[in-house]
Amino acid sequence: MKLSVRLFIASALITTASTVAVGAAGLTSAFNTEVQRVDRSLSSVVSSARLSSSDQLAAAIQAAANSSAPVSVGLVDSQRQLTIFQGDDQLVLTVPANDQLVAATKGPITVSGAPDYRLRTVTIFGGNFVLLASSLRDIEAARDSNVAWLFGFNATAVVLAMILTWLMLRRDIGVVEGLARAARRIAKNEATDLPQVRGNSEVAQLAQSLDEMVRTLESAVKTERKAQEGMKAFIGDASHELRTPITVIKGYAELLAAKGDDAQFRAKALGRVSAEVLRMEQLVSDLLLLAQLGEERQLPKAPVDLSQLINDACGDMQTLQPERLVEIEIEPGVLVTGSGDHLVQLLNNLCSNIQRHTPLDARVRVRLVTANGAAVLTIDDAGPGLAEEVFARGIEGFERFDAFASRQNGGTGLGMTIMRSIVAEHGGTMHLSRSDLGGLRTEIRFPL
Repeated sequence: MKLSVRLFIASALITTASTVAVGAAGLTSAFNTEVQRVDRSLSSVVSSARLSSSDQLAAAIQAAANSSAPVSVGLVDSQRQLTIFQGDDQLVLTVPANDQLVAATKGPITVSGAPDYRLRTVTIFGGNFVLLASSLRDIEAARDSNVAWLFGFNATAVVLAMILTWLMLRRDIGVVEGLARAARRIAKNEATDLPQVRGNSEVAQLAQSLDEMVRTLESAVKTERKAQEGMKAFIGDASHELRTPITVIKGYAELLAAKGDDAQFRAKALGRVSAEVLRMEQLVSDLLLLAQLGEERQLPKAPVDLSQLINDACGDMQTLQPERLVEIEIEPGVLVTGSGDHLVQLLNNLCSNIQRHTPLDARVRVRLVTANGAAVLTIDDAGPGLAEEVFARGIEGFERFDAFASRQNGGTGLGMTIMRSIVAEHGGTMHLSRSDLGGLRTEIRFPL
């Protein structure tokens, strides 16, 4: 059953029940009030009859004639014969039962007839009863008329309530039904758009919350799928990169077993094996560092003197390559928050790339300044630089195992990925462009 139908039925039932309850209570109260008025008239006549010391029947007849409500007065003798002396002689057509006559001496009772009437009696000499009766015809007719009016009013109220409910809720009902259909499609993994609802109503807030939830779930699914694809590619690339040194080591080990007596070959083979072991060791270390950088953990909140770290890195580069011209412009006392070890790794990778990929006569310019609440590190070199398509794709275009680094000069191919991860870990940005020296410019920004 649709929500709209259920709402209409519920609205009709609630309206009907409330209207009937209120109306019935009002009708019952009005009916009881009229009956009590009749009872007071009967009680007044009874009091007059009982106070008479000579003729109680005559006193009852006189009091009934002066009553505000029409009261019929009769006499029931010991032979159960009824004689009406005052009022409507067609009201009491049959003599009430003895137990009714006795009960009516204590208080008014209702006797069914055509019509119903209220009865009081007074016991007189010889076991006779003075009978006092007042018709309920007009009171019951008014009640029946009010009941008919109540049902007519109730039917009208139900129709109006359903119309008003439809007019007020049809928009929200349509939205809820649309959300239900969209939820079923989402459950079947089908692409769908949730209804767009404006306003501050509860239904609008529900629609907006569900839309945000769906977008979050879609983003999480895409992220998870991308992570899985990246993990597969990473495992495949890592396996490939590790297979190369292992293959070389295995080949030279077999050759050593066959030609171990040749001292010259043995020295060459051991040198190649050692080189491949060192390369594999570096590759494993880089993989472990990447795994550590990929963990979601809180970065240690420690101030790091970035100026000192850069001075140390430039000093090491000049020590290892004294022929190289390195221009240094470093603002002193620049502090950033983060991991000193990771920042040292970042600077080592930057310097290592220059040492590997630029000739010794290529100039290098290192500059550190503060601007707009950030520490800006710019490294320019006069080397061959990168291809234009590399600048176009930017730092994000570098794969975990970049062919440019992994196929030349003994690199593992993970250096750019490591640098990018360390910069991101510290809330910074990294940008590659062509340097005015002719080579590569690397610009890194860290929040102070």
